[in-house]
Amino acid sequence: MQSSRAWDRWTNTRVAKLVSDETTLNPKEAEMAVYQLEKVMERLLLDGHTVQLGELGSFSLTITSEACRGEKEVTPDKIKKLNLRFRAGKGIKAALENAKFRPAEDMMSKKK
Repeated sequence: MQSSRAWDRWTNTRVAKLVSDETTLNPKEAEMAVYQLEKVMERLLLDGHTVQLGELGSFSLTITSEACRGEKEVTPDKIKKLNLRFRAGKGIKAALENAKFRPAEDMMSKKK
């Protein structure tokens, strides 16, 4: 049995279709907008910016590094890992508070 994460993964194309249904964009325009958002977010994050997407939340990068005693010891080679952090905004927090749960079997039968 697959995990629920794997069997219901939404690709950029599927998300773009939903965006096109909710906007005046056609599916290809929506797909391009989603793709461009991905590229812009990547560039902004790697440039050290936090990206706030409305009430969805914000994305930022943090690092894991070796401890340093002074500023002169801080060098790029001390960085061990780059981490992506997501902080949920008010909108998604409110949606999660109202989440409805149902048995996995119901979800699997709906998928077929």
